[in-house]
Amino acid sequence: MRYEQLRKTYEDRWKGLNQGIPVNSKYKRLREVIPSWDLGEATLLLGQSGSGKTRFIFKVLVLDSLKFMSKNPKKKVRILFNSLELSELDFYSMLVCYLFKEKLGIVMSSEYLLNKLQKEELDVQLFENLEKIKPQIEFFNSWVTIKDDIRTADAWFKYCKKILDDAGYVDEQGKYQKKDPNLHFIILVDTLNALSIPSGSNKLVEMTKYSSEYMKQTLRGFYKCHCVQLQQMSKDPQSS
Repeated sequence: MRYEQLRKTYEDRWKGLNQGIPVNSKYKRLREVIPSWDLGEATLLLGQSGSGKTRFIFKVLVLDSLKFMSKNPKKKVRILFNSLELSELDFYSMLVCYLFKEKLGIVMSSEYLLNKLQKEELDVQLFENLEKIKPQIEFFNSWVTIKDDIRTADAWFKYCKKILDDAGYVDEQGKYQKKDPNLHFIILVDTLNALSIPSGSNKLVEMTKYSSEYMKQTLRGFYKCHCVQLQQMSKDPQSS
């Protein structure tokens, strides 16, 4: 890298060019490592089963990014979330509980919310409150897609690639250019261990294929997405 290129790169970073959505400032220790969800970068979150990886990344990345974007309309983020463990309804229940607390001052867990829907008598107040947060739910729908029915690395890559191809084009130099340069893509897989294994393959091959080929070379390298992978760690040190 020539000196002029190095200097310009540093100046661009200082100006905030090519940077993504900043991590919430209240997470000071996290910001020391990941100041923002930048273009063409990757984040790997490891944790044991039940350690709260999914809820953490849903709050810190998804919800906080949308909150930042609502206050900074020039920054746009499109989030593609492949959930291999929780259902789409689970995420929307977490979203509703977050909005109830944030907008209405009502505190409840997603489990409690779903239990209320099993009662014979309709909870009128619940649905009245749901109506009050309808604009925020629709805003979420405009920028976040949660998929719980794509199970293989190949299928998820093809799904993401089609959306990215529709959102941009390849220029004369062979580089990918977004139609909207302010649009930032974040792609999440939760959890990588849960990818389905096609016949004739194995877990290690599929995880390596996604991480090295699809994610590193194409989604990060060519399309300049920020890729996030959640991975489950076992107490057994011999486990993958």
